[in-house]
This record gives sequence, C-alpha cells and structure tokens, in this order.
Amino acid sequence: MNKKRRFEVFVRDSWKCRFCKRERAIDELTVHHVHPQCMGGGDEHDNLLTLCVDCHRELHKVQKV
Repeated sequence: MNKKRRFEVFVRDSWKCRFCKRERAIDELTVHHVHPQCMGGGDEHDNLLTLCVDCHRELHKVQKV
C-alpha cells in the first residue's frame, strides 16, 4: 500500500484507532486489512481500518488462535 492511501485512511478515521478509539501519533498507527491480502483482499478504502500498533498486535494474536 502506498503512503498516500495510508494517509487517506488515517484522515478518514480522524487519526484514531478504530478499536480503542484513542487518537494517536502517526508513528503509533497502522492500517489493517479487514480481508487479508493473502486471501484476495485489496487496498480499497472499505477494506482498510486505522488501528494503533497495540490493538493491531492484539487483533493478530486473536486471529491466530
């Protein structure tokens, strides 16, 4: 995913994690693919969520179980 798309997602989500709802600095945010790329998910806006690095890490722990 390119930097422009990441920035667009962060702006759309008001620089807040969609899980914990806290506003974070850009270096504490990541973009999560709802439908993973390895399963055919793309970089469309409706497949992307802003998550903080902590929530993103926790989400992937849960998904592995």
